[in-house]
Amino acid sequence: MTTRRRRQAGQALIEYAFLFIMVATITIAVIALAGNQVQATVNKVQTCILHVGDYQAQVDNQCSQ
Repeated sequence: MTTRRRRQAGQALIEYAFLFIMVATITIAVIALAGNQVQATVNKVQTCILHVGDYQAQVDNQCSQ
């Protein structure tokens, strides 16, 4: 009976490890694919915050959205 419990515990450990690796891989892939878009958005927000009173930024409609 103890051998069966060890097998089940080992199987559960392998399943959790597989699940962890799968989630980590998906997370890394999403960050890699969306990283450039996120960085561009952050840069745009930073530019708009730095140039709040800048008339040219309002005319160019860069910070309206």
